[in-house]
Amino acid sequence: MASNSSKRRAVERQSQQSVSTSETPEISPEARRAKIAEAAYFRSQQRAAAGAIADDIQDWLDAEKDIDQQIAAAPHAHHRHGDLRRD
Repeated sequence: MASNSSKRRAVERQSQQSVSTSETPEISPEARRAKIAEAAYFRSQQRAAAGAIADDIQDWLDAEKDIDQQIAAAPHAHHRHGDLRRD
């Protein structure tokens, strides 16, 4: 049986492969992962404070979904023909 950390690494690899940079604003995989890790940590703290059973994988997946939605919704700039244009 795989440990939680090996499951988390597998989920991280899969999620990095599933995010297309053409569909989301530019953010490095490292920055995205850091945002997800922080959000998952806070989810786990809230879960623990509520006395709920720990579920690190679900915390990570929920945080990943939230962060990806935030990234996709964020306005971003594109350089085209030397012009700075906001989408």
